[in-house]
Amino acid sequence: MENDDLSAYHSTLWKALVYIQTHLDMPLTLEEIAGAAGYSPYHFHRLFRRFTGESVRAYIRRLRLEEAAFRIRVSRSQILDVALDSGYYTHETFSRAFRNRFGENPADYRKRPPEDGSDEFIESVQKVFFSKRKCIFKRHTGRYDTSGMPEDAHSLWRRLIAYLPDKSTSLTSYDLFGISRDDPSITDPAQVRYDACVGVPHDFSAHRLTCIIPGGIYARALHHGPFNELTLSYNYLIYEWCPLYRQRINHHIPPFEQFLIENDANAVRTASIAIYIPLIQ
Repeated sequence: MENDDLSAYHSTLWKALVYIQTHLDMPLTLEEIAGAAGYSPYHFHRLFRRFTGESVRAYIRRLRLEEAAFRIRVSRSQILDVALDSGYYTHETFSRAFRNRFGENPADYRKRPPEDGSDEFIESVQKVFFSKRKCIFKRHTGRYDTSGMPEDAHSLWRRLIAYLPDKSTSLTSYDLFGISRDDPSITDPAQVRYDACVGVPHDFSAHRLTCIIPGGIYARALHHGPFNELTLSYNYLIYEWCPLYRQRINHHIPPFEQFLIENDANAVRTASIAIYIPLIQ
């Protein structure tokens, strides 16, 4: 198979990636994932490695360890509980895998100082209920540009709205979200996943890739400032505000942002941004 031919498989391979991320807390087999994408296990394994650069097993193991690392940083969960939830049966096997990935054992990793944060550009923080929202999305995988945004993010939203029935070209007409599936301080920058999302009705079916932003209680903060300072606002909420107000982060749900766009001129880079941090009640 030539490299150019891989594009014919993108939509079904994306289904596999979405299936993995929504079932990461459950036992996953190659046969199950391949079946969700409509392939035989052998054929799927070859395609998956070419598409992601990792085997299915290595990909799942990495995501689980990175989620475990985030949980260790932001919660008081026992290491054994994190290990079991990550698919490891003993503290020792988890610690060995964790040390191989991050260079230190989980207990020492937990002692790391929190990531730098700032509330300089945060206007207010409130606990709110967010109703679940269906979205269509396109994913950027890789480094952010100097603005702190995925390099092609603006064009991702432009391409998404082409699937919508009203065909308005103004981004102000839509609910635009961004989901950072990975913490850039944990995941290798080349592997960071960012989903550009547009909210759609729940019966919308004209695009193959959809996701649900779960409903629930969130800490909502308004960020008014440069996009490249957004990470500082996220870190303040996660590592300072939540501990200060004794709020527990729901590590099963990724934080997300909503762009409050007032005009189309470089819209997503200049918009005010509502940050949502999922909480456990």
